[in-house]
Amino acid sequence: MTFADLGLVVVDEQHRFGVEQREAIRLKGQAPHVLVLSATPIPRTVAMTVFGDLDVSTLRTLPAGRAPITSHVVPLAEHPGWEARVWERLAEELAEGRQGFVVCPAIEVAASGDSVRDDDTPAELDVEPDAPPPASVLETLARLRTHPSLAGRRIEPLHGRMSGEEKDRTMRAFAAGRSTCWSRRR
Repeated sequence: MTFADLGLVVVDEQHRFGVEQREAIRLKGQAPHVLVLSATPIPRTVAMTVFGDLDVSTLRTLPAGRAPITSHVVPLAEHPGWEARVWERLAEELAEGRQGFVVCPAIEVAASGDSVRDDDTPAELDVEPDAPPPASVLETLARLRTHPSLAGRRIEPLHGRMSGEEKDRTMRAFAAGRSTCWSRRR
């Protein structure tokens, strides 16, 4: 696609675009302004606002008729014993007809203990040298699929290595209520 004088790029659901995709769109103009939108505070978006050159604008109201969403961060590094309760609590919410998703900082952890990014190279995460490896989508997914509190639930992954078709299928199932929980990393 060619633009005569691209001045503004708006990327909705920016986490569904890869790094290269966003850069390719940005390069189609003479340093166009870029507005990225995300309803989910995913690790990459947070990092882009903290360490990149993004400014943050926050919409604090929901569209009419939209139920409020609650997010909780559980400091498992400081309180590893809380993990069992996290999954029990998720199961309680699912039993009430709600949905949930789990955000992990890596897709998988290599045998060396390094986390692996979308492009199969080790990710540079701020992890203490003797700390356990960060949670990964694939490891967490395997544990959740066998967790007694979540038996019978459809738990699906969503991450940057999946094809666009796979990601769309997963997102559609979640939006339609057919998938009760999903892990994601972007």
